[in-house]
Amino acid sequence: MMKSLKFTKAQYEKLIMLVSLGERMLNELIPEEAPKDRALSKYIYAHANKFGLADWVEQYNDPSMGHMLSLDPEVECVGIIEDYNEMIFREYLIDNMAWRDAYAYFMDPLMSPGEYSGTLLVDKHWELIDEYNDLFDRQGLESLQFVEKLDPQLN
Repeated sequence: MMKSLKFTKAQYEKLIMLVSLGERMLNELIPEEAPKDRALSKYIYAHANKFGLADWVEQYNDPSMGHMLSLDPEVECVGIIEDYNEMIFREYLIDNMAWRDAYAYFMDPLMSPGEYSGTLLVDKHWELIDEYNDLFDRQGLESLQFVEKLDPQLN
């Protein structure tokens, strides 16, 4: 049984973007399900004209393939994905650096064994996350420098 929904033009634009982003994500994570996911986007794209969004989609050369996102919304979609990837990369990087440096801080040979506790480690971790977030906010990820670790046996 078919159901119907009513959308404004702005809501349909969002729906097209969500379908496109969702389809891309599923195709990357679960490639064997790509043909099923394509049916939904083809259906959504096929109705774009009804919402004054004909310039948002193009028909494939082979009509049986349905419609695809046109260049401008495609570029916007790619930009969203790139922003998301940068945000996730930054979060993972900062979290890993903070754990590494928090452990290193508490493994300092000058620290007496009684000074260490799990709570202190977690507090240091969050302190370092704040510090690294501030650093990257000021200088960006572009300021990262990789330093080659020297083999201690060679020195």
